[in-house]
Amino acid sequence: MYVKTFDFHGIHVNPKTNWSFVRVSLSDGSVGWGESSLNGWEALQSSYAERFRSEVVGKTLRKLGDIRSLCTTFLHSPGGVVVHSVKSATEQALVDAFARSKSQTVAQFLASSRDDPFNRHEVTVYANINRTTTTRTAASFGISARKAVSEGFKSVKLAPFDGVLPANCDSDEGRRLVRDGIARVFAVRDAVGAHIGVKVDCHWRFTPRVAREVLDALSDAKLDWFECPISEHAEFHDEIRALRQQANAMDVRLAGAEMLTN
Repeated sequence: MYVKTFDFHGIHVNPKTNWSFVRVSLSDGSVGWGESSLNGWEALQSSYAERFRSEVVGKTLRKLGDIRSLCTTFLHSPGGVVVHSVKSATEQALVDAFARSKSQTVAQFLASSRDDPFNRHEVTVYANINRTTTTRTAASFGISARKAVSEGFKSVKLAPFDGVLPANCDSDEGRRLVRDGIARVFAVRDAVGAHIGVKVDCHWRFTPRVAREVLDALSDAKLDWFECPISEHAEFHDEIRALRQQANAMDVRLAGAEMLTN
């Protein structure tokens, strides 16, 4: 089986959002898709995808290991996250196409490739209500959350700390913005009740000390997870471990690492 086509697609969704995808087809006609969204960097992604195309099209692939080898990322690649996102999407797309060629789901193909039993038949999802909430009041977040629940979602996620940055989060203005964010979280919790999951994405906006304070202030919100509270540079790993311990003691998970590879 060889790769017949490879294409990159950037899609403008709304004023704040672009999505990007890689599409591949195999010699038997099977098509696969992978997501590479890296908002605002589509031009560089497209440029690298054009370069990577020559390594992909015509490549003979026989098994999962061949796909992995083709899409290997290197921690110190000069292209950084841009290159990694395109290669990751290509790996997704090729796995998707191979699964389709075998009339399998991706999960079945991965399980059979690893000679593992296939026991999982569903993946839980959540509604990200952040971008749809254009009026950034606590009440508006509550309305968005209720709408998501009415559509069947059992969990919602928001990024409530608009305007907060590590450089200002300890100032008077920054603390006001933090309080506004905390109010949005509690408005969502009040709107959805006790049995719907609530996840909070912080987008690396805090210093370690403020992150600890915010996590503590959200104790009664009963979060599912607390995502990307501080920089994930190596110098902050000890702080991240401490935050994880604090979160876990509250029965909250710490989420992150979305910009890291390998």
